[in-house]
Amino acid sequence: MAVASPLLAAEPLNLDAVNVTGFSEQESASDYRAGRASIYGLDQALLLDTPASVSVFSEALIKDRQAKLLSDVLRNDASVGDGYAPVGYYENFVVRGFSLNAANSYRINGRSIAGEQNVALENKQQVELLKGLSGLQSGVSEPGGVINYQTKRAQDVRSVTVSTNEHGERYIATDVGGWFGSEQQFGLRANLAHEDIRSYVEHADGQRDFASLAFDWNISERALLQLDVEYQNKEQRSVPGYQLLGGTTLPHDASPRKLLGYQNWSNPVGIESLNMSGRFEYRLNDSWKGSLSASRSRVVQSV
Repeated sequence: MAVASPLLAAEPLNLDAVNVTGFSEQESASDYRAGRASIYGLDQALLLDTPASVSVFSEALIKDRQAKLLSDVLRNDASVGDGYAPVGYYENFVVRGFSLNAANSYRINGRSIAGEQNVALENKQQVELLKGLSGLQSGVSEPGGVINYQTKRAQDVRSVTVSTNEHGERYIATDVGGWFGSEQQFGLRANLAHEDIRSYVEHADGQRDFASLAFDWNISERALLQLDVEYQNKEQRSVPGYQLLGGTTLPHDASPRKLLGYQNWSNPVGIESLNMSGRFEYRLNDSWKGSLSASRSRVVQSV
């Protein structure tokens, strides 16, 4: 004998709605995240509104990594590799497998510079990397992309940085800025640095001196003038790389610490660079503004 009884249907349960709201924190000088970049267009734009692959490396990241060279910064992006970046010489890179061009792939504040130099980072607010085709933004350029340096603007700051490392390197830098004038309409930002380079490679020591000045003038509520100048002189022996014997065999006793072909009478590689730029901006209304800019970049090498 079997007895069956109907199952009672469970009463439906209604849950209250849960609303989740998030607020993006405002960017700060100590933040690794950068929400804006100017490399894709003519002005600063939100990365969320930029239809391109752009990486931005902030001042905080550059400072915390104690970066002195662009290669120290770009190690944070897996799509970038060294094209030819030996110790003591200027660097070049490949992005997504495509080599950058020293003639048109490097910029400061959106203006082209001579790429045969190691651009100093002491006066840079951030480094921007546009990956992929960039002809619309920069004219003639390589398919790898474009690298743009944004300089620091006038700000009330006083700082001195002193550092050393296990190789005995000595480094000192100062960053000074502020606003002045009857209406605080003039602004200056000055950076100075000296570095006694002590390389991990024997006989590849050197030195570097750097100075920069940024000037801002708020002519009116609508008009702005910005001027930048930076100078750097660096001397260091260049370190050639090893090659495979016959394209297949690693040389015997190869050491990354040895300088091939060292002669005590040979001169170091000297790279003297001067970058200057100016920009005038006039805001027509809340939606439109016009700008006029000019720049000059000069590099002298001695080997």
